[in-house]
Amino acid sequence: MLLPKKRILGITNEENLENISESTKHIVKSGKEFMFDAEHFFDGYKTNPDYALSCIKSAYDNGARWIVLCDTNGGTLPHEISEIINVVSKHVPGKNLGIHAHNDTENAVANSLAAVNAGVRQVQGTINGLGERAGNAALEEVVMAIKTRPDLMPYETGINTTLLSKASKIVSNATGFPVQY
Repeated sequence: MLLPKKRILGITNEENLENISESTKHIVKSGKEFMFDAEHFFDGYKTNPDYALSCIKSAYDNGARWIVLCDTNGGTLPHEISEIINVVSKHVPGKNLGIHAHNDTENAVANSLAAVNAGVRQVQGTINGLGERAGNAALEEVVMAIKTRPDLMPYETGINTTLLSKASKIVSNATGFPVQY
């Protein structure tokens, strides 16, 4: 997200915005649903909020169906997630927002739930939280938190929760990574 003076991609911020815009238009024009994963969004937002917002607005304004806000380094805390999404949702509606939280500080599930409470309507993650480095949000935990707390999260996931334990065990057996029971 944050691209200071050609340092990361070898292009200017303006060129990056043009690339986002043109890529989005191209995919949407071909009749496909476009999902823009805003990698490093939260770190970028904390460093340069105006530019981070202009990146996601460039994708959304040109037809992206989903804007997925990524906590790629996994260091954002739940209260920060809520505060930032409250600002973002003034530019992109929550029905078009997703969250992709990494678990480097053991906050991926909490961050995903904070995002849902702030209006996000798509949660990305993995079974058992498996993923690079410290992993991602454990979807079975997010789903069960939503299911067991309808007083706080009156949302429908469409997931058959009776199969979550079985899915978790299958993934655990296939990968050799044990899960806590």
